[in-house]
Amino acid sequence: MLKTSAAIALAAGIAFPALAATDTNEWVGQLLGTSQAEIASVLEERGIEIVAFEIEDDEIEINIVQDGQELELEIDPTSGLVTEAEIEDDDD
Repeated sequence: MLKTSAAIALAAGIAFPALAATDTNEWVGQLLGTSQAEIASVLEERGIEIVAFEIEDDEIEINIVQDGQELELEIDPTSGLVTEAEIEDDDD
């Protein structure tokens, strides 16, 4: 039963995001917060490391490490929702 519940939660993207394979789409639409403290708290609870945080062009941009890969997340500063997520390219 526990395996089934976890599989359903993973498929729905509603729980355990740190356990799923790195998929940038799982982040879009997630509520992380509108301040650095809120975002850090949510990600810390999920075991996700923040490696960069900046506010640029009326967006919050953060870089995180998930499953050994660095991702860049863009967050709407008003709603706290992730609007874009992509795997960070070392060439940027």
